Amino acid sequence: NLHGAYGIYPVQSKNVLIDNATVRGSSDAGIYVGQSDGIVVRRSKAIANVAGIEIENSKNADVYFNYASNNTGGVLVFDNPGLPYYGCRAHVDPAKDDPTCRGTRVFSNWIVDNNHANFANGGTVALVPRGTGVIIMATDNVEVFNNVIRNHKTVNLVVISFKLTQEPFSDPNYNPYPERIDIHDNEFADGGYEPEGDLGIIFSLGFAPQPLPDVTVDNIYLD
Repeated sequence: NLHGAYGIYPVQSKNVLIDNATVRGSSDAGIYVGQSDGIVVRRSKAIANVAGIEIENSKNADVYFNYASNNTGGVLVFDNPGLPYYGCRAHVDPAKDDPTCRGTRVFSNWIVDNNHANFANGGTVALVPRGTGVIIMATDNVEVFNNVIRNHKTVNLVVISFKLTQEPFSDPNYNPYPERIDIHDNEFADGGYEPEGDLGIIFSLGFAPQPLPDVTVDNIYLD
């Protein structure tokens, strides 16, 4: 079905199960779960959305056996400022970030051909470059494994800090840097051959005219 900003949209929830859903045509995210704890997204299809599947400011999330294709970005795992927080970081005291907390696992998915034009009306997803397979931004404890990730013109998988967006934030306890990201045993092919958009151009600096690596990480770590 065609939707407005979102197709499926649970927020500030516990024990979320999204199973065997098909969502298309959302101008933000087809399947979005935000500020939640205990999430399973499985056996679902996200097609022709801006973000196919998005997990935001959440923990204990499993995303598996899904098909994400013809979106602007296939799977997004974000921590954004200015939202209620259920993730692995304690915003009231960043020193208490818990390295044992389980964040998000993205595994055994088919993430292919996400090269749709970005038609978002605003927000962070409006910055997602056309042709992005997986984006991990400013979040902790993410594991990406056993996926097929292929044919993304900007990049197959990228790990970035929020600072790369150049958007301001006022929360003094917000940590914009990703930490403890584990990427292994994925099948990559045909990515990074034609980066698009401002972020895509930034990703490609230092690599042109070569394609971007299948796993690309920004180098913004210091103020």
